[in-house]
Amino acid sequence: MGAAWYNRLKKLQTPWSCSVLAQAFCTAAANDTEYMERTWNDVHEWKIRQTELVKSLGWKIHPGCVDWVPYIFVDCSDKAVAEKASDVAQAAGCPVRLCASFGTPTYLRLGVRRPEKQDVLFQAWRKAFPSQ
Repeated sequence: MGAAWYNRLKKLQTPWSCSVLAQAFCTAAANDTEYMERTWNDVHEWKIRQTELVKSLGWKIHPGCVDWVPYIFVDCSDKAVAEKASDVAQAAGCPVRLCASFGTPTYLRLGVRRPEKQDVLFQAWRKAFPSQ
């Protein structure tokens, strides 16, 4: 029963579920108001910086991408560009979400990252897309 039960459970599990350890961390973080305020401010500043870097490549930010979400929904305007950008990001160690499965094949979803990680990603993209 062990393997069969496990395989059945894995089929029912949502792809975004998280471990008990991750849940405990989130609970502790949410109760640490100093941490939450610092993180809220940092992520906001990092998102502004990352948005400007996206625009520097000539890509557009989806207008529905509000400030409080910790990601940026980016339109690369071309499916092939979005696919290549996703591959380059993965190779650079900074994976992004190619959004073709959402019905938006020209879009990427970028988690907001620390500036040093942004620099790695955008350096790789500038090298891959030198004319942009």
